[in-house]
Amino acid sequence: MQDAANDALMVETEPEPFRGRRWKRRIFAGVTVLFVVLLLVAWWQRNSIADRFVQNELEARGVRATYKIDQVGFRTQRIRNLVIGDPAHPDLVAKLVEVDVALNFTGAVLRDVRADGVKMRGRFVDGKLSFGELDKFSDPDSKEPFKWPDIGLIVKNVQVRIDTPWGVIGAGLNGKGLLRNQFAANLSLRSPGLAAAGCVVPAVKFDGKLLLEWRRPHQIGPLTAKRVDCNDLRLAVASPQLDADIRLSERFNKWVGDLGFSAQKVDYPGLALGQPAGKLSVDGGLNRTNFTLALDQAGLRSAPLTVGRIVLDAKGYAGLNDDKFAASARGDISITAGALDRGTLGGFNDIAAQTKGTPVGPLLARMAPVLERAGDRFAGNISFDAFRDFQGRMGANIGSLALNSSSGARVTQQGALSVQSSADGWRLSSPAALVLDGRDLPRATIALNQSFGNQWSGNLKVAPYSASGASLAVPAIAFKGRPGGTWAFNGQAKLSGPLPGGMVSGLNLPVSGRYTGGTFTLYDACQNIRFDALRVSSLNLRGQALRLCPDAGQSMLTVRNGTTRFATNVAHFAAQGRLGSSPISARSANVRFTLSEGFTARDVKVELGRSDARTDFAVAVLTGRFGADAISGTLEGGSGKIGNVPILIDEAAGNWRYLKNILTFDSSLKVLDAEQVDRFQPMRVPD
Repeated sequence: MQDAANDALMVETEPEPFRGRRWKRRIFAGVTVLFVVLLLVAWWQRNSIADRFVQNELEARGVRATYKIDQVGFRTQRIRNLVIGDPAHPDLVAKLVEVDVALNFTGAVLRDVRADGVKMRGRFVDGKLSFGELDKFSDPDSKEPFKWPDIGLIVKNVQVRIDTPWGVIGAGLNGKGLLRNQFAANLSLRSPGLAAAGCVVPAVKFDGKLLLEWRRPHQIGPLTAKRVDCNDLRLAVASPQLDADIRLSERFNKWVGDLGFSAQKVDYPGLALGQPAGKLSVDGGLNRTNFTLALDQAGLRSAPLTVGRIVLDAKGYAGLNDDKFAASARGDISITAGALDRGTLGGFNDIAAQTKGTPVGPLLARMAPVLERAGDRFAGNISFDAFRDFQGRMGANIGSLALNSSSGARVTQQGALSVQSSADGWRLSSPAALVLDGRDLPRATIALNQSFGNQWSGNLKVAPYSASGASLAVPAIAFKGRPGGTWAFNGQAKLSGPLPGGMVSGLNLPVSGRYTGGTFTLYDACQNIRFDALRVSSLNLRGQALRLCPDAGQSMLTVRNGTTRFATNVAHFAAQGRLGSSPISARSANVRFTLSEGFTARDVKVELGRSDARTDFAVAVLTGRFGADAISGTLEGGSGKIGNVPILIDEAAGNWRYLKNILTFDSSLKVLDAEQVDRFQPMRVPD
């Protein structure tokens, strides 16, 4: 009984099983259902949630914006009618923006952006590009340089306006690709006008390609403008065009590439280029850009010079510093089809005609045709090194120069030549030496130096030169003067050549005179000259020295308006030679000679003929003119003895002539017996 009782007690007192696991399942199921319901509600309300999130982010950054969320998905988010900034002047407007994101263990990552109908406004200030409210999405205290985001981008109908210190630039863009690798877009740029460094460029236009190659922009296409006007430089370019193939740095402050260029016309003071075209290769930045310049063709006009084609190859650098421009270039220039205005080198034939019958006549007659046509057509080349510094000073060194004319004339440079700008214009800063030679020309070397203002000086050397029996050598002639003014010169020359009715040989004479206003003059003061031989008609004089002085206070030689005047006085004249075949010796207290009037000699003593049959004359006043075959003139106060004729002549006056070794008189004279015992009475011979 006891055992049964105990068993019953145990059964009655056994506890019921615990039911907590059911409740856990019920609670988890309820939470899951609630979470799903919340997700469904959140998904249903995702646009509102995203909107509040975006609004909170914009408010946290202080960005003013309006938009419409069109779609929020696990991958793609779409926003329409986005406006950022002042609604009246927004910094950004987008008709449609789609963003693709990728989810990973670190969260959501931006992968692609697609935008359509985008308009942006920016400013370039203090070397930085700003887009207003959009700048608030970046850290203003960051020192990190600009970096292209690692995303894919597709843009359509993008318009950008950027205000810069140089002017307004508008851009239009359509493209797609990866910003850090291969992005390609069609780019259009427009500007009503740009101004920098004293230059104004209106109507700027670009239509081409914009590529991003490993974050570096690459621009390809033509950039054009209506013109370029640089008033400070006095430079103007009409219808310029640059065919760009330029790569920029990621921060846009460096560039490298090629610019093909062309223009309708380039004007610079005293110089104009027509239809220039070529290529400019650049590598650098705003402060300094190294360049290689190749001007393939251009016509040049710089009165009185015209060049059919000019070609230039140069290397150098250019840069801006505090809005000031500097540049330096070194290279070569070649010209073809060059010409000087008609009449620039004219007058040589006229000078040759005016000096016909003078010692220099045959020389000028040989040179004149070559010099007269030297400017009709020529070619040449120049090597140069030019600069402009930030203070506006300009200069150039001409390393070599060579010009070759179709007429046969050549001009070459000896040594270097330097020019610099000044308040009075361009001037030589170092002496220059030029050589003129060529067919039918002497070798002439001219050295030039420019002093203060427009004053020039230099010297001329002419190597021995001959033509038709005339010859010339100029060891040195120094000169000074100014263009359009008076030129003075002084030196020495050795000359042989014709005289009216005769010839002079080995004439060593100083060359001292002036040239002004078309008038050439020689010898304002007395000069010592020497000649080896002198022939006038049948008079031949042996070499001797003479001292010539001006007549009537005028220059001895004057060439003006086609007329040549020569007049001189010789004091204490003494000469020996031959008259025809007879020896002659003459002395005079004073001789006056002119080309137009012949000579007038006073107190003349003449000995003519051999000693065994010598004719002696003493004449108070003797005049004469040189003809082609004879010498004729008058005499006063003549006396003397004719050869072996045993008579004396006295008180002779009248005319005389020497022709074909025969001296004749047409005069009155007194005849006396030469013997000591008078054989007849003195008698006067009438005219």
